[in-house]
Amino acid sequence: MGRFLLGLLVASGLFWAYNTWGTDSGGAAEAAQPLDGGVLKPGGLGEEGVDPLRELETSRTAAELLAQGAAAEESRKAKQSAAAAPVDPQVDPQVDPKMEAKVDRPSVPLAASAGAIDRGFIHTPEGRKTALQAQAAALSMEPAEALRRSTIILEHCMRESIAKDDAQAKALVEELYGKHRSLVRQVAFNPANGVRALQYRVAAGDSLDKIAARYRKSHDLQLDGRSIATINRIRDPRSLQKDQLLRIPTDRIHVVVEKKSFLTGVYLGTDLVRLYWCSHGKPGHETPVTSFLVSEKIAKPDWFFAGQQIPYGAKENPLGTHFVKFKHDSFSGFGIHGTTEPDRMMEEVSLGCIRLRNEDIDEFFRLVPRGAEVRIQSS
Repeated sequence: MGRFLLGLLVASGLFWAYNTWGTDSGGAAEAAQPLDGGVLKPGGLGEEGVDPLRELETSRTAAELLAQGAAAEESRKAKQSAAAAPVDPQVDPQVDPKMEAKVDRPSVPLAASAGAIDRGFIHTPEGRKTALQAQAAALSMEPAEALRRSTIILEHCMRESIAKDDAQAKALVEELYGKHRSLVRQVAFNPANGVRALQYRVAAGDSLDKIAARYRKSHDLQLDGRSIATINRIRDPRSLQKDQLLRIPTDRIHVVVEKKSFLTGVYLGTDLVRLYWCSHGKPGHETPVTSFLVSEKIAKPDWFFAGQQIPYGAKENPLGTHFVKFKHDSFSGFGIHGTTEPDRMMEEVSLGCIRLRNEDIDEFFRLVPRGAEVRIQSS
């Protein structure tokens, strides 16, 4: 028995020495590497001695790997955040009042778009085809990533020079945006989406304006009742129901007006959620390239010009159905409004304000809150 134990100890010692000092060549033994979801395989090889990482490297480009990895990570985060989105503690005492919404930012810079789109693409058949192919590739991804990439493609369009009579460029923008709106509905304007948002359960006696005021105070969110209604696809605020769940986004709403393309985009965080054709200032009354803040929102506006008050509905009043006034330390009198001349969209025609079609300013008026930034640029 003693000899057996002694032999066992010797064998154990030799096995330990082999693993410590290594191989026939005298080098250090190769460490085990985690592959295949954490399963340890010596030497980093698969079941048949094939290195799966090297297989990936030779079968796909680095760009493809990065894009797929980013999409997978975005999907994982979205599912995780949606499951963990807190309901407002005012109506759910089970929730810690200090809990904040988990805010997931895009994991890939906005410049990394789907498809290589060169400057001027919108004016060539090949470029327009590339843009459509890039959006088609984006649409095959999970909705949040698809919306991000589709936003980038439309931003490329916004930075181009587009003339009123350029039918092909305009048709491309409208085709891209038509598909983009369905993504907005699935992601940004989806009450069930808890990513980058708080969720609020409606209590008895609530109104959208009261809810918005509460979040402006408690979370410094620039929202009003109409914004919450639009984001939650509520057509009639009077239809609000007790225990109804609302999406309260933690991203800010802001606006970008591109003078060269005559396009106005409304953003929720980094996601483009609305896009409109517009007009802006004529020579001598150019719309300044600067950033404003929304200060007032007026329905059925009178027009004050040259010391006169021209009432809403008068032929001489160009403001259309709504006026959203801007404030600025150096500029006054600017804003964005409807029009009595819808056929003059995509023209330099105003006294400096931005004009939208009346049906578009109606939606803009409901979505964009006071305090939102409006950036005028000419890329």
